Amino acid sequence: MYTEVTPMRGKMGPDQSMVLKVVFYTKQSVKLNSDIEIKQRGGKSLFIPFFVHTMVPELNILES
Repeated sequence: MYTEVTPMRGKMGPDQSMVLKVVFYTKQSVKLNSDIEIKQRGGKSLFIPFFVHTMVPELNILES
């Protein structure tokens, strides 16, 4: 499994918002229920729920 969140770092004011791009890649079917942790100045953490359910089809190739 591979997960990438961008941007990895940034600054934002109290009334600002930011768009996060999450890329999740796997070669198998999986259900994942986790959190993305954002560390704030002062040592506090903010957790954003992250849920993904992937389905990888099974393919059979018949040669004729």
